[in-house]
Amino acid sequence: MKKITCLFTVLLLCGCGSADFSELGFNEKQSALLQKITDFEEIRDQCPYPETLKELLDEETTSEDVALYCHIQNGSGKKAAIKKLRDSGVSETQMLEMLELSYYRSDKTERYIKELQKSEDPKEAVLHVNLNLDIPYYSEIDEIEDTDDLLQLVNKFSKLPDDFYPSDLVETPNVCVVGEDYSCFPSTQYVRKEVAEQFDAFVKAAAKEGFTMKSIASMRDIAYQRTLYEYYKNLEGEAYADTYFARPGQSEHNTALAIDVTFDQENYEEIESSPHYDWFLSHMADYGFILRYPKGKEDITGFGHESWHIRYVGKEAAQTIMEKGITLEEYLATQPA
Repeated sequence: MKKITCLFTVLLLCGCGSADFSELGFNEKQSALLQKITDFEEIRDQCPYPETLKELLDEETTSEDVALYCHIQNGSGKKAAIKKLRDSGVSETQMLEMLELSYYRSDKTERYIKELQKSEDPKEAVLHVNLNLDIPYYSEIDEIEDTDDLLQLVNKFSKLPDDFYPSDLVETPNVCVVGEDYSCFPSTQYVRKEVAEQFDAFVKAAAKEGFTMKSIASMRDIAYQRTLYEYYKNLEGEAYADTYFARPGQSEHNTALAIDVTFDQENYEEIESSPHYDWFLSHMADYGFILRYPKGKEDITGFGHESWHIRYVGKEAAQTIMEKGITLEEYLATQPA
């Protein structure tokens, strides 16, 4: 009996017994590794993301690593990122602040490190890089894979495939009339079906408020955009063309999700002075639209303020974006990786 009691005491003192960690979902090998470097209670009570720990745990894991892994929401690709961060001299505190962000992108780690040397604020560094504020326009261009995604980002760092053409186009409702409305697009206008339905509802709601809202421009295909851009590039130079016109595949209008509007036959550039503009801003999200290029966000969007340019993103995203007063870039930059 004394031998059994002594053995039980020894087991308690040495922290043995992989069953404890197995209760938390760790396999036998993982449990054996954890027994050597940490306590069961620490993992049970102070590890909000045990799945990340399971994913990153190996024979080289230290107790410091365990504390770090436990606070990272998504462990995918983080092992290599952690090594790069440590090798560059990023402190454990800064590392944790960065890696615990749900929107940390492992493939951008080297850019985060460079940006951190400028700002010294880990969260700010990650956000700046996710917004591409650390690199020149057009220096890195990603091609959109899911062209059906209502949240697709088209800007100076992201483009549509060269052969892109929407499959669900319908005529844009309530379009302008050439010769009657200011700066009216001369051809038949098209948008995606869901956009047309919501814009039609938006137009009808505006009519009840006592004003007429019309589309003066909606989809422009990539071929048209290429012609437009090349014309001004040849006439005024690339710098001018890049300032005032989007490159082919990098215009919102190429997506068939964007509409330029005007009120009551006014100059579209002057609709902010309309007594109906506040209603327009405060209700567009009800129909899934956002003001794509708000004032004061030019450095983020890469384009000047456009009071007339609305973009369909769906109601849920639109409500968040408009309530927070942010851009589509900022919304997407903080979405979980």
